[in-house]
Amino acid sequence: MPLLHLNWEVYFCSHDNDRQWAYVEPMYVFVIFLCGVANFAMHKAMLESKHPIIAEARTSFNKVLGPYGSYILEFFMLVSAMVFASMGLLTAVIFYSVYTLANGAAVWVLFSNKH
Repeated sequence: MPLLHLNWEVYFCSHDNDRQWAYVEPMYVFVIFLCGVANFAMHKAMLESKHPIIAEARTSFNKVLGPYGSYILEFFMLVSAMVFASMGLLTAVIFYSVYTLANGAAVWVLFSNKH
């Protein structure tokens, strides 16, 4: 018997209103997963840029959490959003999507102002 068993089976009810919610939680997790892939790609692009602001922030951040601390923080944010989404909370999807859009805006500003 496995210690952790994720049950992704779909249970259909006789009512059409209940049936439409059968795929909601896995869809929330999938949307957050896609946003997480985008966040990690943007995060890596920002860290690998040689922008002076990022270099200064990376130096001060490395003193506190080490060289991979920002990736660990990004991972914990992704996992916590996925946990809340697996509970069926739409707010987790909304907040993580807004976070992804904010990261996208920051990356766009960073790379559009290069000379």
